[in-house]
Amino acid sequence: MLGKRQKQAAFIGLITTVVYVFIAGAGIPVQRAGWMAGAGFLALLMERERHSLNTFFMAFFILILLDARVIYQISFQLSFLSVFCLILFYKNQEVWMHRVDSLLQSLMVLLGTFPLVLYYFNLFSPISLLANLGAVPLMHLGLLSAMAALLTSSIPFLGTVWTELAQFFGWASLAWIQGFARFDWGYLYFPSPSSLNLFIYYATALALVGLHSHSGKAKLFGPWRIPVKLTLMGLWLALGFSFLRPDKSSSLQLTMFAAGQNEIFSLSEGREGEWLLHAGRGKPSNQAQWIVGPYLKSRGIKRLKGVILTDSLRRHSGGMEFLARNFKWNYLIAPSEEIWPLKRGPLADSRISPIFFRKGLAWALGRNINLTVLEQKKNHSVFHLDFQGIGVLWMSELQKISFENLDFPNEKRLAVEIILLSSQAQRELKNKFDGFLNHWDPSIIAAPVLDEGLKEALRERDILYLSPDSYGALRFEFDLKRVGEKKNPVQIYSFLEEEILPLRI
Repeated sequence: MLGKRQKQAAFIGLITTVVYVFIAGAGIPVQRAGWMAGAGFLALLMERERHSLNTFFMAFFILILLDARVIYQISFQLSFLSVFCLILFYKNQEVWMHRVDSLLQSLMVLLGTFPLVLYYFNLFSPISLLANLGAVPLMHLGLLSAMAALLTSSIPFLGTVWTELAQFFGWASLAWIQGFARFDWGYLYFPSPSSLNLFIYYATALALVGLHSHSGKAKLFGPWRIPVKLTLMGLWLALGFSFLRPDKSSSLQLTMFAAGQNEIFSLSEGREGEWLLHAGRGKPSNQAQWIVGPYLKSRGIKRLKGVILTDSLRRHSGGMEFLARNFKWNYLIAPSEEIWPLKRGPLADSRISPIFFRKGLAWALGRNINLTVLEQKKNHSVFHLDFQGIGVLWMSELQKISFENLDFPNEKRLAVEIILLSSQAQRELKNKFDGFLNHWDPSIIAAPVLDEGLKEALRERDILYLSPDSYGALRFEFDLKRVGEKKNPVQIYSFLEEEILPLRI
């Protein structure tokens, strides 16, 4: 029988839990903790045996019954998965380790959750094991100090002391985490694993736990028990390591982002690295944060070779500060030293090497991508990109540029099969579009948003036209394995649909 004081303590704990859930905002992780703690206190009051897995699944099904859609929320999945890993650890700690070590707890949670974190955020943080050693105790102290501050808020001196302590522990925990985050290897980006691989990973982990839990009972699989266990362990480890492989596609790729009427491109050469053509707008839309950043993370890219700015317009350069804070890169190719992002923010103190281009500049972006500046004036430029013989022309604004008089270096006429047009260039070409097409004779024209009149002219000439407003972001893929043939294949993919068509140029 439980003593009277234990029941009183359990009742106070139950009331405190309910109050805390509402004070903390009743988010999914808080609700999960509240239901589990409440069930534990009720078991004490009713003199029933407590079982961690029973309270875990009770909280799980109650939240689903209250709102079935909650199962699709990331906070629900990660919260329950983390606690489930800890429960399994505590249940088997007498086999693995008699004394629970916080490092092992963090390792169990990391092994259980990192595939799901990769799936949603493309982020893996190996340094979290060390960061949690200091961050978790500091946050616990901060929480206890905050609760004490609430209880003593009416007492002038004591309430102030507890409030200051809560603020100190909160600051200390954040400073601790930020200190570890400064390490270059503290966090890494990897591509998202497939749903099938996720299922196999967790199914294999559960099978291993089941075999381990019944090791002293009935001889499941008989003499084959150890080989089966080793095979499952090998499969589980192989899958885990396979999630941490970066995307190393060997193909040349040009990606056109869906960024409204803005023009943002990614130039990729697989192992040779990644370039960005424009960084997108800054605040308030911050296209670098919401469009470019997630794309790079989804491909496991943490370091860029560089960023190319064709002009000083803020719709092209506003996202530079975000990119400098969140990604490492070596070069900035820009039209002049007056470009505004170089003067302030993280770019001013970074090790990025600026290259200020002019008309006639030729630059090898990689082994198979070459850039040539055909024309450059203030906020107006024309670039030629050579993807192993497949020419791509970028044209910004043409107010002071005549396309008929564009000069190629060494009087060598470069091939142009794909033309990328800005919205401004389209407006300026309306009255001379036929002459423009006769001059360049492209196979594909792509723009953020294509004018209906231009579409009609392109249909009459049987020229393929593409825009992200119709297909979503577009990826042009040039196959390196076919380089050297008379006709290099270009595969065009849409991020909203499957492959559009295989095109030979």
